[in-house]
Amino acid sequence: MYRVAIQRKFAARHYLTGSDRVAENQLHTHQYRLEAMVSGTELDHHGFLIDMDDLSSRLDKILSCYRDQILNDLQPFAGLNPSIENLSGVIARDLLNEGVWPQASMLRIKIWENEEAWASYDEGYT
Repeated sequence: MYRVAIQRKFAARHYLTGSDRVAENQLHTHQYRLEAMVSGTELDHHGFLIDMDDLSSRLDKILSCYRDQILNDLQPFAGLNPSIENLSGVIARDLLNEGVWPQASMLRIKIWENEEAWASYDEGYT
């Protein structure tokens, strides 16, 4: 299995609902670190899994919608708690809505909300 990944950092604010941790229920900021990883078993005729510039530009476009925003106020989180688990799934679907890469079969979005805590979402496709 081949894997390629790119990382980005971005800040966003949110508050969680239903948490027993009172601080999480208050509006606060995270300095997120995101990794977008694409996997597949075949390379193209140039020896590439995907065009990394394409992944980079797609990711930058998508993150511009979330950067410095209150996630709770954004349409993708209407009726959805903006946890890092849900944030990773939302961003994965955003990326795949831009189109899939023919040589790849899986996308993983992994997001750290601090140095120790992360969540990821994997989406397989053919």
